[in-house]
Amino acid sequence: MSDMYTADSIQQMLDSIYDGIMVLDINSGKYVYANQCACELYGCPKDMVKDLDPADLSVLKAPYDEAAINAYSETARKEGKCVFEWLAKKLDGSHFWAEVALTYAEIDGKFNYIAVVRDTSAKKAIETEKNKTNAQLRAILDSSPDALAIINSDGVFLDGNKSFLERWDKQPDEIIGHSAIEILPKDIFDSRLKKIRQVIKTKIPVSFVDTFNGKWFEIFISPVLENDGSSTSIAMTSRNITDAKTANDTLKAEHDHLVDVLESMSDAFVSIDTDWFYTYVNQKAGEIFGKDPQWLTGKHIWTVFPEGVGQPFQKNYEKVMKQRVPVSMEEYYPPLDKWFENRIYPTENGISIFFHDITDIKSTELQIKESELRYKAIFENTGTAAVIIEEDTIISLANSKFEELSGFTRKEIENIKSWKEFVAWDDLVKMEEQHMLRRLKNEAALKSYEFRFVDRNGVEKYILLTVDIIPGSKRSVASLLDISEIKNNEITLRESEAKYRLLFEHNPLPMLIYERGTLKMISVNESFLKLYGYTAEQISQMHLTDLYPEKDKKPITELAHRIQGHEYAGEWRHLKSDGTLIDILATSHDIRYNNRSARIAVINDITERKKIEQEILRSEKQLKEAQHVAKLGNWEHVPATNEIIWSDEMYSIFEIDPSASVSLFDSFIERMHPDDKEKVEHEYFKTLKKIKESHFEHRLLMPDGRVKYVFVNCFCDPDRPVTSAHIIGTMQDITERKKIELELQRSRMLLRSMIDALPMWLAAIDLDGKYFIANKFYSQTFKLPLDQIENHNYSEFFPPDLYQRHKLLVDQCIESKKAVEVTDLLELEKGIATHIYGAYTPLFDENGNIFGLSAAVMDISKQKAIEEEIIRLNQTLEEKVAQRTTELARKNEELVVEISERVKAEELIKHQLQEKEVLLQEIHHRVKNNMQVIVSILNLQLSSVRDEHTRRILRDSQTRIKTMALVHEKLYETTDFSNIDLIDYIKNLFEFLTSIYKSPNENIQCKITGKSFKVDIDTIIAIGLITNEIVTNSFKYAFDPGTMGLIEIKLTKKDEKNLVYSIKDNGKGLPEGFDIRNTKSLGLQLVSILTEQINGTIEVKRSAKGTEFIIVFPPAG
Repeated sequence: MSDMYTADSIQQMLDSIYDGIMVLDINSGKYVYANQCACELYGCPKDMVKDLDPADLSVLKAPYDEAAINAYSETARKEGKCVFEWLAKKLDGSHFWAEVALTYAEIDGKFNYIAVVRDTSAKKAIETEKNKTNAQLRAILDSSPDALAIINSDGVFLDGNKSFLERWDKQPDEIIGHSAIEILPKDIFDSRLKKIRQVIKTKIPVSFVDTFNGKWFEIFISPVLENDGSSTSIAMTSRNITDAKTANDTLKAEHDHLVDVLESMSDAFVSIDTDWFYTYVNQKAGEIFGKDPQWLTGKHIWTVFPEGVGQPFQKNYEKVMKQRVPVSMEEYYPPLDKWFENRIYPTENGISIFFHDITDIKSTELQIKESELRYKAIFENTGTAAVIIEEDTIISLANSKFEELSGFTRKEIENIKSWKEFVAWDDLVKMEEQHMLRRLKNEAALKSYEFRFVDRNGVEKYILLTVDIIPGSKRSVASLLDISEIKNNEITLRESEAKYRLLFEHNPLPMLIYERGTLKMISVNESFLKLYGYTAEQISQMHLTDLYPEKDKKPITELAHRIQGHEYAGEWRHLKSDGTLIDILATSHDIRYNNRSARIAVINDITERKKIEQEILRSEKQLKEAQHVAKLGNWEHVPATNEIIWSDEMYSIFEIDPSASVSLFDSFIERMHPDDKEKVEHEYFKTLKKIKESHFEHRLLMPDGRVKYVFVNCFCDPDRPVTSAHIIGTMQDITERKKIELELQRSRMLLRSMIDALPMWLAAIDLDGKYFIANKFYSQTFKLPLDQIENHNYSEFFPPDLYQRHKLLVDQCIESKKAVEVTDLLELEKGIATHIYGAYTPLFDENGNIFGLSAAVMDISKQKAIEEEIIRLNQTLEEKVAQRTTELARKNEELVVEISERVKAEELIKHQLQEKEVLLQEIHHRVKNNMQVIVSILNLQLSSVRDEHTRRILRDSQTRIKTMALVHEKLYETTDFSNIDLIDYIKNLFEFLTSIYKSPNENIQCKITGKSFKVDIDTIIAIGLITNEIVTNSFKYAFDPGTMGLIEIKLTKKDEKNLVYSIKDNGKGLPEGFDIRNTKSLGLQLVSILTEQINGTIEVKRSAKGTEFIIVFPPAG
């Protein structure tokens, strides 16, 4: 042990203990010692302690109290120790509760009782407060109309309020401790258990609506957090919403639409239905698209943005639409040359998309990447070895020069190796201190220094290190310059032989020189001869071993050969010339002396120090016993070397075998709780700088996972400079006390989680109107933190009119000692009315006295709104029904008369229609016959006309007349003149035209495709004439003689209002610059005019592969 343990220092340590320590002499029955804390506990000066006995400091209300003291003393005598609680008495007569650890121990050959006394009044007050708080919170919970239960991850009920027990009609012992599977169907149990485990795992509350036994319930699940932030159970609140659910279903469609609108008010937003039509586009989305949102609504997304087809956006939209899972994405959209972040969510009617422009962010990211590349290029080409070091000493980046220096590849170094692995052992401690100091106080750390570097092959190199912290981080950048060659040139002999001799002769400490191999004494100085009493002649005949007792000769011989080449310091016993033994401390190292390999030793006589240490050891025994009882240890730390000295109780606190060969510093670091490391370093640094004495608590993490709590008191030795500072301190195990505090804290947190989980206002108020507890609903409502609500009167934040109304209810509850119903209409936010319903319920203590009341109030605005809406709808419905009934009665009478008249009119019309149909058929038949006669006349005329131009004109007229004749033929065959089959008519017309214009040696194919569509008489005449002109032109002009040709007619439906009629050939095509609207051809002019008559459009496509006429027209012109 070091010389720190003087009688004064032992007394100072005992007085620094926060527990009272007293020693009772068994024979006299009087106290013989009390530390400072004991004197303060009992309120007595130290000089009065020896006049007191246990009865003076105890509350003895009855004979059994004195018997209890005797029993505790006997237990301590038999078992060595006894711990009990006792009501202690101060000298002024006041009382306090104490925990007494009574030990029966031998001190200086006498048996005494050592009592460690700890004031537990605060603990007793905490327990009382805990019981009171639990009762208050239980009363609050039981006043809630919602069922609340605490459930673990296996689905077992751990606790529940009154409403919970009433809902299931169970007594506490029938359901608490039982699994929910006993009362719920398996599918509901499995579903809820899954959600419970999800909340325990994520610590994120969830809510959902569930149904059971024909009723609907709104379920809220919140995690119950432990002191360390973990969770093993949840608080589940269940509210019966059956009536509200039934009413709410009637308004669900309007509600869903409202939610969609409200949800779309941030960033750009669009909603798309399952058919890919926009149902909503907000203004921001319109700005990004460059289109009017109203115009976009109702449009098909891929019709408006065909360039988006095949893009990642389309693929993710289809994924969400199909799989009904949300997707987030970042993607570049080439048509707009922008980057977008999209969040896509499934909805009942399709998908909703939130998106915004992140082009600037992406541009910034690109600039950062370019900057990183420039940084790496500079880093790589510094000309010296360079590394980036993380806070945990791992090398995260190394350049090629460092690879050359170390012999390792980057793959073997980066994010794997610590810089410590490249440092010679003797330099490691210095560099670790600089590494820590650089992160605690960078300006105090060295920016450049030398150390020895060890490469892959174990070769040591001298390095000049330049290092600094990267601004804004805990990382450092280091540059390493190899100066081995320079250092090797600087190495010389430490001292010349002459200098050694001068130092040797005039040193006041005894010194000797012996030959390393033979251990023969070569020389000693004058101080050695004076201390040992030998003559110089005797010394010249002696060996080193002659100075040692017989039992030490062999060990010193072995040691002398083993330490060659190393420095050494150690304690031994030496023989003086008169045969007496002295205790010495010897330090030695190798030298060259007169061209001989020798070793020089410096001797310190420590005989007196050893005697003092023996005296201290006797005092230490009493200190150790006191420390063990108080679970308090003391320690000393030398920061420069990280040497630590522990008392025995420190080993007990850290649970380390004192005989084990372990590094105490490493053990302290290993057992320091990771979350407290920064705090301990901060306090330790303040002490090291002699800022002030430090008192603080922290945790130890034991190897088996247990956590201990300790209280540390430390100070820096004021008599030493900072460079050689010693820190002295004590550490007390306060785990048991902490467990009690944490259990109370956990209990409060559990109950706090339970009341915060309830979706209503819950609070407890004392008789003066002060809240001593309130849940988070109060904080949210009044926009105040809970510490500005709890322990404050509700008059401080209730509006005056609200305060007056509720003060009357509170006073009524207190006076009647019965629950009072609360119904009110509030305006918590401007213009928003809130309906509330609940109760104020009195709280009674164990003696039946009222000490306050609980408030349990819920927001029933939704239910009220639903009720009012239902009433309004019912009234409207009744009025509509009455009006409709009256109107139907009147209409019924009118219909009877009207039906009778219509029957007569229909009979007349039917008869007239039959006559008209016969007449029309006859007219169409005669028109067709007349047209056929004209065709025949033209045919006769053709036989007598030799001019080809005239013959062509007559033939064209003949085909046009035949075209109209075919229409009248169709009209003659049908009874419905407004629905004539167009495709059938075109086929007949095409056969006629083919027979007129196609010669036997021409190889022209004809193809007609299309479905059956009905048109009116005007349309079919126009289409017939158009077909006649176009097909006739194809036969006449499209094909060269002897070539193969194709004329293709197609009739399709474009949409609900229009048909598409196309005539296409693969002939020579129309001439360059052809325009049907400016043509001189009578036939094509006729085509353009007829198209306009049927409200159609015509498009002519010409190419080297032929000509196509496309006519779009409505079926009814």
